[in-house]
Amino acid sequence: MLVGFLAFYYVRATHARLDAFYAWTVPARMSVLLFFGAFVGLGLAPRALLLFGAVDALAALWTWLTLRRSPRPV
Repeated sequence: MLVGFLAFYYVRATHARLDAFYAWTVPARMSVLLFFGAFVGLGLAPRALLLFGAVDALAALWTWLTLRRSPRPV
């Protein structure tokens, strides 16, 4: 349900051309790897979770770089 709601927000932000919304997500998405690292370090999650965190951090970096090149102000 949560993922569906988040997807709804992303789609609506795209239709409304709210590039600022995507910029807002970058810091939170970059922090995911830190949280996942803490969970793994505390023995609360398997190491494989770090792969998901790394992929999301790379995607957040890609978003940030793309927004920086955007001709529209963020």
